[in-house]
Amino acid sequence: MEHVITDALALTRAPIFERLSDTTWRGAPRGGGTLMGSVMICQSLRAMADVFPNKFAHSFHVQFVGRGTSDKAVDYQLELTSDAKSTSTAVVRAFQDGSPLAVMSISAAVAPKSEKERWSAVTDTGSHDRDPSEDAEVRWFLGPAGYMVSKAHGNIRYFPYWFHYRRDTKDEHDRIIAAAYVSDQGISNTGFPPHVSVADSNFNLTLNHSVWFHHPIVVDEWVMVQSECTATANGRGVAHGYMISESGRRIATFSQEVLLLSPNSAIMADRVKE
Repeated sequence: MEHVITDALALTRAPIFERLSDTTWRGAPRGGGTLMGSVMICQSLRAMADVFPNKFAHSFHVQFVGRGTSDKAVDYQLELTSDAKSTSTAVVRAFQDGSPLAVMSISAAVAPKSEKERWSAVTDTGSHDRDPSEDAEVRWFLGPAGYMVSKAHGNIRYFPYWFHYRRDTKDEHDRIIAAAYVSDQGISNTGFPPHVSVADSNFNLTLNHSVWFHHPIVVDEWVMVQSECTATANGRGVAHGYMISESGRRIATFSQEVLLLSPNSAIMADRVKE
């Protein structure tokens, strides 16, 4: 999966993503298939960065309200909800053919002047062993004993892996956007076991996704991403996860709610007809 981070950033730059006015943007068509929620997350964060280049996202919450396709353009509208000296908040809405797809609230703040000022209230988690492989930006990590990972059967209850940047980027907006993209990779699959195998013909649909950023990402460190489903009921699952740097800092915390459907469900049948 070496392409993941590169793709995430390319999705937020011309000619794929362009600013049309002070408050509107457009994501260009990119071929067929379902429009992934992570794409809308990345492009919404870039819109926020365009408006506030000196403020950086520290949390966001996105609610997915419609289903889109990658072969059509996606339009974005940003509405400023507050703008103080140190912190600004906005709501970004995504549309396709006039129909709403997602509503994302973003909070961004000015970076503190010192590391001590920024992180004095955050407790580190302790160091983690570095992944020995240097041959990819993102690779799956079959973690310590006790993780129930069986890729052969797709039975992934815990979903750990490592990633890092291969190039020296100094743009913190890029690092935030890439981390947001990675936070959406695989977390929804943790909701299937122990009920069914991910390898079976099942369908999941992300309902909402939230991320809180605690520490900046250090470019030359590996970051462990761990997600786990904490509850499933009534056809829905809730998963939580976190990112921890090689030096032991908890970089981000994230959560996601998904709709879990079997091929025989009435909801799935209705979606197939659409």
